[in-house]
Amino acid sequence: MNGLIVSGSDHLTSYNLYAEAFETAGYIGVIHDLPRHLFESEAINKWAEERGVLVKSIEDAALATACVFRSVGLPLPTKMPLVEPSIVRRFTDLLAQYMPFDLAIDERLANGQPARVSKSSVCGSSGAVAGPLRFFADRFGVPRASIDGTQIRLDRIRQYADDGAATFVYDAQRPSMPLQMVRNVEYFGFVLEHHSEPVKEFPGELAAPARRALAEAMARGEAYHMAVRGNRAAVEQVREVYRRSGGQTPRLGFEELTAHYEKQMEEQNVESMFDFRQGKFPLQVDDYVEPHVAEKLLALPAHLAIEKINVEVTYEVEGEGSANLQGIARLHLPEKLARQLTEEELPEFDRPLRFIVTRGQRGAVRAATLEELQSELEGPWTPNAEKEKFGPSRKAARAEDNRKPAPKKSLTGQSKRRPNFKGKRSR
Repeated sequence: MNGLIVSGSDHLTSYNLYAEAFETAGYIGVIHDLPRHLFESEAINKWAEERGVLVKSIEDAALATACVFRSVGLPLPTKMPLVEPSIVRRFTDLLAQYMPFDLAIDERLANGQPARVSKSSVCGSSGAVAGPLRFFADRFGVPRASIDGTQIRLDRIRQYADDGAATFVYDAQRPSMPLQMVRNVEYFGFVLEHHSEPVKEFPGELAAPARRALAEAMARGEAYHMAVRGNRAAVEQVREVYRRSGGQTPRLGFEELTAHYEKQMEEQNVESMFDFRQGKFPLQVDDYVEPHVAEKLLALPAHLAIEKINVEVTYEVEGEGSANLQGIARLHLPEKLARQLTEEELPEFDRPLRFIVTRGQRGAVRAATLEELQSELEGPWTPNAEKEKFGPSRKAARAEDNRKPAPKKSLTGQSKRRPNFKGKRSR
């Protein structure tokens, strides 16, 4: 292979092999009325033996070359010179511009999966390598990936990288300048650079994404604005009315609350952090629910007396995200009461009942019916409780571990084993 290896490119090294084979023993012939590179038998066998190359691989390359040139409408080359440094630069520039292969940078794919450079490759392990991926399993059965091809300099990659669109992030850890504009330099799925800078003003095209980031921060309760705390009670009341109505009133989730704040920012023409801090973004319960409807729903009981025990009642909506919404009432029962309760003792409600029993550190048991709840309470309270209850006996466990049984102890705490007086006694 001396004189044919192109450092950093398996593609061009393979071309050099084929070019030398053609210049040594090749000519242009015709097979099935189609031109193709052919080789003299004795000459190609002698060359392949000297170079340590399979003749079959050269013949396969000749067939692939004929197909490629025929598909692009070009005649087969009659001269095939070896690769020069200028060709290497042009070839790597072509790959960097269009990237027709898989790409690994520092032996990592764009999704973070490792892809080692093949041991037979002439490429280095650092930098970018463009070529085909090969997946295999090592001797332990772990899936691996390897790559070979052509190594591309990072400055070429940066030349054809794209500057991503500006995105805004609200960083609550920076109260003085929380709004950050983030830009990424990306190249075929790889993030080459990450820029972040604080923003005080966002006029023009930057206003819409900046307002969206501020509105999302307010909806999450992270933004430093007096409206976040001032609207908290109203937001919770609208959401409680939604749950008690069984999904009949407007739902004020994260997306809806974000849209509410974003609309108010557009109406007030917020284009800077100063405008945001000085803006007023009220939220009234009457904007979402009529007062008499809210009053009626909030009058539903939050506690019930069952067997002279005060039981908490919470309201939820089942089937969210589908057309079949159903309002339910969930009873928070003590475990002792839940075990003894019967269907006749349950209160009458205008909606289906669900049950929950809280067991402290052991978690909570939820059920749709009282029978199901009592059945769950009879079962194990930890996932491995069945193994602990019906697991192997102590004697079997000691036999597996080759352990000797512990000596029996008397009431005084001393072992009942007699001392061994065989041999010499200690003075």
